[in-house]
Amino acid sequence: MLIIKPYGRSHTEFDDGKTPKRKIRRNPTPGVPQDTLVDVKEFAETHPELIIAQWISAIDKIATKPRSGKRPTPEQRRFRKKIGKAAFNLMIQKKFLDVSGREKEALKQLWWSKIDPYGNDAGGSDPAKSDSTAGENTARRKSADTRNPGREKGRWYETFAGDTEPSKADAGAIAEKICQHLYKREYRIRRGSEHKRQGRIKARAESIAKSVPSLKMEFPDVKPPWSERDQEDYEKAGDVATEIRQKALEQEKEGKGGKFSVRDVAPILYDQYGRLFKNGSGKPLPITNVCESRLFKLHSAVKDTYTRILKNHRTLKNKKKSVVHALPASMESLFRLVEAKSD
Repeated sequence: MLIIKPYGRSHTEFDDGKTPKRKIRRNPTPGVPQDTLVDVKEFAETHPELIIAQWISAIDKIATKPRSGKRPTPEQRRFRKKIGKAAFNLMIQKKFLDVSGREKEALKQLWWSKIDPYGNDAGGSDPAKSDSTAGENTARRKSADTRNPGREKGRWYETFAGDTEPSKADAGAIAEKICQHLYKREYRIRRGSEHKRQGRIKARAESIAKSVPSLKMEFPDVKPPWSERDQEDYEKAGDVATEIRQKALEQEKEGKGGKFSVRDVAPILYDQYGRLFKNGSGKPLPITNVCESRLFKLHSAVKDTYTRILKNHRTLKNKKKSVVHALPASMESLFRLVEAKSD
């Protein structure tokens, strides 16, 4: 879920003349003049569409949506609608959405387009009617539900609903917990763990406000801690860029390209470490023996680069694109990416 880009662009100011702080330069819209600057935290807590997006993001982790290309089951839709109704009423009651008239109706339509966007032909907009009229399609859906029970439970379900089955879950209590999670103390996914010190919305907004990229003009002499000779030695030990890309290509041919992750890269980089840092008998040296060396810092930067590439590729915007094209095709390309990040 994005907080800045859909509503404007990032802007950095120095509030006390020294400390940089990130703000949002709003996109011009009716009622919002061009170049309007707003505080990230205030915007996250007051902008109606962003409030809805943050509630929906939490609900999606509790009550699953069908996977891409799949039909929702009647149970999935029924459960999402139940939580959606309770959550929307709570937002109005607590005046998180302090609107009325046409604006309230427009936000209500936006809300339901996120909770239940499937239309009359995607499992039936009214599950009760669908069960009695869909005939053969209903039988197929029931068969699918038998093979995949409990599909309506998201990975955060037990944290917010406990062991109760979705059909018996208290939607009002779940909505109250979502409110606590977003505004008071953010929940942790493991049940029984202590909640975080502040709400999810405030914590994330403060993190974004403080996350200001370094300004190169302030650090003109910053260079990577390794040399070209270190890069040559690293490449001689093994062409990890080609090896990783080849592995991704093989997985893609097998239809598993979308699942290529850091776990697939780790064994290759582990072997590279063993080739770079070994004792007289050929065994890998402990990290404590090499962690201050330039070559180890280069190796760590390579690992960070692949982590960043694969994490970015798994975002909503990129998930349908080939992961192979996101990976550097050679060691030269890899080193360019590593150096760009280290600047």
